[in-house]
Amino acid sequence: MNTVLFVIAAVSLLVLLMLSFMLRSVRRLWLLFLHSAAGWVGLYIWNSLFPALMLGINIASATILGILGIPGLFLMLAAKLLFKL
Repeated sequence: MNTVLFVIAAVSLLVLLMLSFMLRSVRRLWLLFLHSAAGWVGLYIWNSLFPALMLGINIASATILGILGIPGLFLMLAAKLLFKL
């Protein structure tokens, strides 16, 4: 009887740990999506305000801007001006 209870407790603990890891990864993916959406909005505003320094709006640039913020914007501008992209 004690062995059965131990196995049930161990399996329950493993299931809870797996759910915890899955929720963390879902949360991280959701945050990445929100940061990318904020980066897209930032790029759209930037391109509206400064058409001479227009940056392409795509998933990569939106994610860079969403994660890095203003330094990411300056990084992309520097890359564009230095390499004539």
